[in-house]
Amino acid sequence: MKRSTREKLRLVLFEFLRFANEQKLNTNDIVLYQCLAMADGAASLRGLALASALPVETARRSLGRLAAKGLVERTEAGIRLTEAGRRLGDEIYLLLWDRLEGRLRSLCADLGEEADSDAGPGSSGPVERTR
Repeated sequence: MKRSTREKLRLVLFEFLRFANEQKLNTNDIVLYQCLAMADGAASLRGLALASALPVETARRSLGRLAAKGLVERTEAGIRLTEAGRRLGDEIYLLLWDRLEGRLRSLCADLGEEADSDAGPGSSGPVERTR
């Protein structure tokens, strides 16, 4: 029985959430990490909250957890990933890609696109940068 595109997408999302749970990662922290990775430099708290669709206080708490783990830092320019944060994100991305690759390729085939194994933490996105 062939799975529908919707079922394939559900499986990808479920696998991602299961992965996050197994790695003891808070999904808000993952979203903020990705927003920082896409910012390509320092970002403001307000910009991160807007980009992640999280309330500012929730973003602040998440950033506090990430900072306590040494993954982000506050600088004069704003909030940015540390070198350890970039390395960890890349490692997590590769682990997740290994786990999801088959499902993502199948989903992309249904959508008429190619799965890009080079896409990841450094891809660009809409985050308000600090001035």
